[in-house]
Amino acid sequence: MKSGCQSSRAFTLVELLVVISVIAVLMAVLMPSLRRVRNQARAMVCQSNLRQWGVFWSTYCAEYDGKIDLKDRGERYGDTGTGEVSIWYFCDPNFVGVMDDPKVRCCPMATRCFEDQPSMGGVYSAWHMGSHLKDFKRNRYGPGSYGLNNWVGRPLALSLPEGGRPWLRCDVKDAKTIPFIMDSALVVYYWDSEEEPPSIDTKLIVDPQQGHLFFTNRMTSVVIDRHSGGINCLFLDWSVRKVGIKELWTLKWHKDYNTQGRWTKAGGVQPEHWPEWMRRYKDY
Repeated sequence: MKSGCQSSRAFTLVELLVVISVIAVLMAVLMPSLRRVRNQARAMVCQSNLRQWGVFWSTYCAEYDGKIDLKDRGERYGDTGTGEVSIWYFCDPNFVGVMDDPKVRCCPMATRCFEDQPSMGGVYSAWHMGSHLKDFKRNRYGPGSYGLNNWVGRPLALSLPEGGRPWLRCDVKDAKTIPFIMDSALVVYYWDSEEEPPSIDTKLIVDPQQGHLFFTNRMTSVVIDRHSGGINCLFLDWSVRKVGIKELWTLKWHKDYNTQGRWTKAGGVQPEHWPEWMRRYKDY
């Protein structure tokens, strides 16, 4: 005599393997999309950070009648004693504001940094300044993952190369083409129109002895693929947008910079002229 309640049939091993395989396939399909959505969200937060920097600096410039003479401010308030001057250390104490928030100082794609020593950052890592990161976590000297165009405002950190005049005001013609603050692996950098593009992807330039990225020149710190083929940038008109990696050569870095130099389409560059790792990026 059969029981009124039939026992349910258990899954076979084959059926379980099929279900697991289907789940694995779905995960493999969905993960890149989820990663892309997450990175897009981080890029939007990064641009929001730079807009806050824009509000900060537009207020600063309004107070000083359009002048961005960071050298003078740095001499009075900003020399850290390390040979570098922090991007959030140029101003007098009345203009700290946004710079005190570590979340605004860092792109969400690059919040962690190497803690053993004063360090450069990287594509996905932040820089910091000082003898040890723990000494700087709670103040405005770092860490950070944005950098300042050293041709703006005559900052102290680097001696500017010959052949260019710096921007000393924000109310200049074509300010929307002048980069001010952007994703960077260094706190400050300058762009030389004759500088060669980096021959190796900066993701691969690692010094195993020191534990941090090593850059062959200052401009290399912004030639990084942090946001799907480019970086985010605050311009001198306080607008924010993504800049393609090769587009960097077309921006007006200083007053005498040639925006149609040999590394632009207008200057005759060909795809095969670029280092191999850069050939897949859009030309400008």
